[in-house]
Amino acid sequence: LPTNQLTFYPNPVKDVLNLVNNTTIERVEIYNLLGQQVMHVRTNATQTSVQVGELAKGAYIVKAYADGAEHTFKIIKN
Repeated sequence: LPTNQLTFYPNPVKDVLNLVNNTTIERVEIYNLLGQQVMHVRTNATQTSVQVGELAKGAYIVKAYADGAEHTFKIIKN
């Protein structure tokens, strides 16, 4: 069984993106589709909430780093 089980919700997201993992999430980075980093959050918990209300509407790539692994997923900001 994989030891890294990262889940995130809601998607589409309006104000708060929640991430839950079974190992410690070290940091979360959000990029626009041009590859520019628009947000960077350091954390040290198995679950974290990222305030994304200030981001413009559209699609973003989220990279979450946990236990030496990188998890990449796409979100839609409404």
